[in-house]
Parts: sequence; structure tokens; C-alpha cells
Amino acid sequence: MEGTRQSAARRSVRRKKAQIGMVLLWLTLVVMLAPPAFSGERTAYDAKGVYIRAEDAVFYVRTLNENGQLKSTATGFLVSPEGLAFTATHVVSGAARVQVLLPAGEEYDDVPVLMSSAATDIAMLRLPAREEPYPYLPVEEGLSLRGESAYAVGYALKAVKLMHDGIVSAPEAPINGTPRLLFTADLASGMSGGPIVSGYGTVIGIASATVRTMNGVSASPTTSQMWEAADICGCAEELYRASGAAAAIGGEITALQKGR
Repeated sequence: MEGTRQSAARRSVRRKKAQIGMVLLWLTLVVMLAPPAFSGERTAYDAKGVYIRAEDAVFYVRTLNENGQLKSTATGFLVSPEGLAFTATHVVSGAARVQVLLPAGEEYDDVPVLMSSAATDIAMLRLPAREEPYPYLPVEEGLSLRGESAYAVGYALKAVKLMHDGIVSAPEAPINGTPRLLFTADLASGMSGGPIVSGYGTVIGIASATVRTMNGVSASPTTSQMWEAADICGCAEELYRASGAAAAIGGEITALQKGR
């Protein structure tokens, strides 16, 4: 009788071990067959870090009338190493010539306007081809989130580049029937056409206007409108290559972005 009880106990232990083994095997298979976890985390920067990433890509704009006289001054920024750039339509509208002065000192006269849209206030420029790649900022493909950092970078004067900080108030709001990014960074005179930069060092908009009915709120075209503009002028692939390369390294600054 005693031997029978011991034998039954041993069989019970073996069954439990077998069950535990099956559970462990199942867990192993789950881990092996599961898709790999995404390990690439984007790097967020403080204001100083954002400025370092933007400073060489943001340039001073002068527009001239037909008599060669100064019409206006503003800001623009590069978005590809080949010289593709954005500014605001109201900056270049009615200008006979557009001049660009880069932070490193290079000046370009009669820079062509690839496209401009009064509806979105987006204009695209093409700087001359050169052997050395231009420094640039990658452009986001999706909408920002409320509360994310939003930095406006631009020129109040030729030798005075400003950066103002704020947050995204609304990633896409209808303003006069047109979708707009709303943010709280102040826009000084001359900053029109400059980039609105996220805390990841990527472009989320273009400095366009303040909103009269919303105290302390400014407006920008959305990134989807920027990508549509690039598509209109046949530059979407170039923009995707530049912005995709930056995204692939998690927003880290590269020698190519700095034009070195």
C-alpha cells in the first residue's frame, strides 16, 4: 500500500514537471516569434541644443523691387543638403529679386522661387548647386502634439538672429478656412519665413503670422502643407531623402546636416 502511494506521488511530480516544461516552451516560442521591439528613441533637446541644430540652416532674406531697392527683410531655412529651402509667400510676393545671406557669410543674388502659395503662405527657394553640402533641418512628416516644444528661429536684423520658445497650442486648427499649426512662441518683425522647430530639432512649421483674436498665439502652415508644396515643385523625393536620413538616426545632428 505504501509503495502504491509513493508511486502515485512520483507520477504526480512528473506530470507537474511536464506541465511546467510545456509552459516554459510556450513562453520561449512567444518570445522567439514576437516582432522585435522598437529600440530607436528620439533624442529631445533643450533650447540650446535646438539652436545648435538650427543655427547654420537658418538664413537672412532680402527682397528687392524692380529698381533694385530694398523691399523687405525676413528669414528662410534650408531643408536639404542640395539647397532646397522654405520661406513664407508674403516674404517674396511682389519681389523682383530674392537675395539670401547664409550664416557662414555666403551671399546669393536672384535666388529662384520654385513655388509660392498665398493660401498656405508657403514659398520654396532653390539655392545654387555647390560641391559642399548645405546645412539643413529635417522636416517632420506627421502632426505635432499639443504641449510639445515649439521654437521660432529668425532674423530681427541682418546680424541679429533670435530664438523664441513656446509650445504647440493646436497641431491643426482652421484659421480663415485653412488648416494652421498654432503655437505660443513670439514672432518678432523679420522672423517671417523662419522655421518653427520641435524639441527634437525638426521643422514643424514656418513662421507666418500672429492670430489677432488669440492673444499670444501665432500661426504656421502645417507640415502636410509643406510636403504638398514640395510635391508641387517636384522636390518631394529630395525632401524625403534629407528628412528620412535624419529620422533614421533618431534626430541626432550629422556632419551632413551641418554642411561639413
